[in-house]
Amino acid sequence: MLFSIYFFQWVLFVQSMEPFVYDVNFAGAIGDGESDDTEAFKNAWNIVCSSHISSGVFRVPYGQKFLLQPLTFNGECRPKNITFQIDGILIAPSDPSSWKCNDTNCNNWITFQHFDGLIVQGIGSLHGQGQKWWQMGCMHNKVQ
Repeated sequence: MLFSIYFFQWVLFVQSMEPFVYDVNFAGAIGDGESDDTEAFKNAWNIVCSSHISSGVFRVPYGQKFLLQPLTFNGECRPKNITFQIDGILIAPSDPSSWKCNDTNCNNWITFQHFDGLIVQGIGSLHGQGQKWWQMGCMHNKVQ
């Protein structure tokens, strides 16, 4: 009986060392480059951020394109370390007037704030679709 208790404690210890990996597709992301995946990314982030394990991985899978509206990832999370693993492609809306913002300041597409222990890595890319923004110039980069 004593052996089984120690084995159970060892299994829990080993599991606590493994990072919690959550794929955005588990939260309902489509990844076709046309469907808005913003809510799925928010939901996936909330799951990783609230997990009870010491490190988490927010995974954007390879071979898919995710259309995202402006989005803020807040680092006030339970895991001490979070890895943002980008292996797919993140795409901003192509027209600045189609950005859905909480206020009139749409100068930030993806924001990470309040982090200590964030790692951003992967073989993917971010496509901000900046051409139309650049054509507008600095004085007009607010979407009304």
